[in-house]
Amino acid sequence: MKNLDKRAILSKAIESLNQRVKSLGESLTGTNSAINDAPGAMQSHSDTTRSQLTAVVDVAHKAFNNKVDELNLLRRFDSDNSTKLGPMTESRLGAIIVIQKKSTTNENYFLLPGGSGIKIEYEGQKLICITPSSPLGMALLGKKKNESFSLQVGSSIQQVKVLDIL
Repeated sequence: MKNLDKRAILSKAIESLNQRVKSLGESLTGTNSAINDAPGAMQSHSDTTRSQLTAVVDVAHKAFNNKVDELNLLRRFDSDNSTKLGPMTESRLGAIIVIQKKSTTNENYFLLPGGSGIKIEYEGQKLICITPSSPLGMALLGKKKNESFSLQVGSSIQQVKVLDIL
């Protein structure tokens, strides 16, 4: 995992999140159009009324705004990445962390301020973006290479070892 271009990986994360925002925006636009065409409560002959669709739009609008906020966080992080993406000796924002679970499974995570769950493939390596507010992100903050810790996932506890920090 050495010599990864974090800026290129961050750009891929931003592009992926940008596509999600675009998709959510298109979905929101389509649902808004459906609201305009939906019958009112007094004229409904269907199961879906204007008020029900409005509730759906409210949820979709919140999801859209959350993704836009995440995208803006990543863009700000990218614009100031010269100090945040350099070599690291402990897990913090901008770190790529290679961990081992169950003594055989290696996983690569990119700790970022937004874009949680985005999966990126870069030069044959798979990385998953996580945020410091996620359970794994919180557990990884401040960890150093070769450090081990326990992570509770649901009702089970997993042993995790930090193999590398880039």
